[in-house]
Amino acid sequence: MKKNGFTLVELLAVLVIIGIISAISISIYTNSISESKKSLSDFQKKQLIESARTYVAINTIGFNNIFNKMTIGEENSCVALQIKVLIKEGLISSNIVDPKDTKTKLDGYIKIKYNPSSSQYNYEYIDEEVETTTCRYSYWVDNENNIHHTD
Repeated sequence: MKKNGFTLVELLAVLVIIGIISAISISIYTNSISESKKSLSDFQKKQLIESARTYVAINTIGFNNIFNKMTIGEENSCVALQIKVLIKEGLISSNIVDPKDTKTKLDGYIKIKYNPSSSQYNYEYIDEEVETTTCRYSYWVDNENNIHHTD
């Protein structure tokens, strides 16, 4: 008798092999997506910091005056620059969302400190409301879309 098909054992072996390959592929795909979202999130935060650098460069005299009033080295000797200020000034788009959670807007502030030894500003993205900052000075946008800063 001539054999024209596959046995049940052969079919099951092929299904098991396909299942193992699928499980490995899904795991690799999921890790790849997660790493891509993290990389994009880090890139966006770097772009926010670059926009803050631009804002400080445009307003150098004002920032120099603020830092001259501070005692450099104290914990609160920093300026909190709200992300909404950068949006208001047209330096970034208003719809930047965190790629790790597309429902969350990147809406914190940039903490700016002055380093007297290098005569440079240091920037750090903080993911919380500007009202909770420990910085002595703040730049923020009010409900009427006006920019304010503490003096």
